[in-house]
Parts: sequence; C-alpha cells; structure tokens
Amino acid sequence: MANKPHKSVGNERDELFALLKEASSTYRKEVVGESKLYELYVEDFLNGHYYSDHRDAAGKNRHRKNIGILKGILTKRKDLVEQFFSNALFAPNRMDELLRLFNTTKASSGLKEEPDKPRPETNLPALSLGSFLNDNQLSLIAHCANEAQLFTTPVNAGILRSLLEGTLHQPLKSANNRLVAFFFDRLCHHRLILGRWEHLLEQAGSILGSRDGRPLKHGQYSSALSLAKSNPNSMQEVISQCVQAVREMAERNTTDNK
Repeated sequence: MANKPHKSVGNERDELFALLKEASSTYRKEVVGESKLYELYVEDFLNGHYYSDHRDAAGKNRHRKNIGILKGILTKRKDLVEQFFSNALFAPNRMDELLRLFNTTKASSGLKEEPDKPRPETNLPALSLGSFLNDNQLSLIAHCANEAQLFTTPVNAGILRSLLEGTLHQPLKSANNRLVAFFFDRLCHHRLILGRWEHLLEQAGSILGSRDGRPLKHGQYSSALSLAKSNPNSMQEVISQCVQAVREMAERNTTDNK
C-alpha cells in the first residue's frame, strides 16, 4: 500500500470515523475476502495513513491522535476489529460503541471489569462463546429460538448449552440465516456471549446454512446480520425483547447472590 498523505475530513470525530470506516472496508476486502494475514493488513494500513494533508500543528496533532487510537484498536483489540469491521454497516453509532468497548473493556472477555461481579472460574472449551447462563435462562432463550423458528428442528436448554460451549455433536441447520445472525448479535450486544461469536461458530461448524447445508462461515454471519439490520421485521423485535429479558434475569441473579 502506498504511503500517501491522508486527506483531512472535517473535525476530529469526522476524521476518526473516516479512518475507522476505511479500515473496516479494507479489513473486509483484504483479510476476509482475500485471506491476507491480519498482521500485514494492520502494518500496511497504518503505514498508508501515516501522514495527513494538515498544514497547521493542531491538525497534525489531531491526525496523530486519531492514528494512535486506530493503532491501539488494530494492534490490541483484534476481537473488536472482528466484531465491528466484519459488518459492512459501519455507522457513527457503531463507532461510538466500538470506542466505548475499547476504552472500558479488556480483550480477554469483552466485558467491563467489575470487581464485585467476577465471572465464574472454569475451564471453558476452546470454542466456547463464553456464556455462563443457567438452565432457566437457557430455557427462555430456547423458547425464543423456537418461536422465531431459527433452526429446522426445535432446541432445548441442553442443546443451546452445547451450542454455546462449542460442543455440539451434531450441527443445527439454520432455517433463516438472517434471524440466526441477529439472534447471536443480540446475545453479544447484551454481553451474554463473546464478541468473536462469528469466528467461534465457524470454527466449531455448529450451524449449517439454510440453503446449501454447509457450515456457515463468519463472513456469511456478517452478511446475514447486515441484511437483517437493513430489513427489520417483527420477529427481530421478539428476539430483542427475549434476549433483553434474559439479560435482566441474569443481572437479578447476580444481585441476589451477593
């Protein structure tokens, strides 16, 4: 990638958004689409945006600060890059959420550090989505999945637990890829699973596509999620309300156990 001056765009926030949006687009093209090594993508992108066309000191400092933020995200939070850059719909509100998570969470869990609410100490399977929901909460989610007809066969709490732990003996077949992706996105949004869910599900081969019956890849989850968000429907609202209820249930249980 040629090292050319980065064109300044509006104020500091606008410039940062432009950088992140371009980084997102380049990530999908080079890493997801062309299987470029992530480390080379990061190095090339940063080198290609080292300079700007600012002539004043304030503008140069602003660009340097934004490049520092971008470098921190790309080099320290690959989990957030995978979560936010895989989605083609990178809007300003997505940038705000990305920056919030970057500033307040650690890469290990994607959850804000809360000393009074430690996550359970346990040896999770390598492909686990990091969920610690109990049977009652999983039963509610299973009911939601069945009502939304996410899979071609009904699921129960036990099946969902195996799915979230990456230990399914037989993969589930999606009945609607968009709703399946939206379902996991809502779980991630409420911090009930890890941000890398698309990649973990791909590695586990847990869900088969609704059309070809092959294990869904992380890029397919991302595309399906983009389509779902651009074409919302009533079933998505059902899923959102259900997952919100599970989140509130989990918070109440944590408070009661103090």
